[in-house]
Amino acid sequence: MGKEKTLMLKKKKKEEENKLHTEYGIINNVGYMLKKVKEYKPILLLFMGMGIISHSLMSYLWTFISKFILDILEAQSSTGSTDITPLLYTLAWVAAVEFVSTGVNVLTDNKCWWMMILVRLRILTERVAKMLSLNYQVLEQPDILDMSQKAANAGGSNDQGLEGMLHQIYSIGANVLTFIVTLTTISVLDIRLILILAVISFLQFLF
Repeated sequence: MGKEKTLMLKKKKKEEENKLHTEYGIINNVGYMLKKVKEYKPILLLFMGMGIISHSLMSYLWTFISKFILDILEAQSSTGSTDITPLLYTLAWVAAVEFVSTGVNVLTDNKCWWMMILVRLRILTERVAKMLSLNYQVLEQPDILDMSQKAANAGGSNDQGLEGMLHQIYSIGANVLTFIVTLTTISVLDIRLILILAVISFLQFLF
């Protein structure tokens, strides 16, 4: 443990001594990636927005639909009606909404993944072009080589670095929207029910 800490301190000190090293926060990195998406593939922002909404919708779709169907059955039971036309209309709407939502999910996921790869490759092209434009003597400097290696590492994977950040933006966006909808929904519930849900969520987090 002490050895790992020592190595981390040495690495940190080396970065501080490197005049070319710059620290960027998560906000700056997200802004940079969205700027590059807008530059190289603006339509990706549209597909990401559609995907965020459709994924969030699918989280609640069957909850609301099930409640709606139960309300119809309960209303028919209380009136003694045997007319199943309202139920058939509801099932038809359910099938249509499910079909559209699933289609949008498939479309956005299939479009987003290759567009994210394209943006990453365009950024890698920028890096290569910049390296090729440098003087050969500059390329022999350790600090330059270190920065070049870090840039290569940032763009060398689908799940990490540049493209990984786009995937996280996409995923977190859907989760944030779902959270907002959930918070809005439970805000109209009884405070005791909200406390029970909070306790259950906390226990699930612990165990």
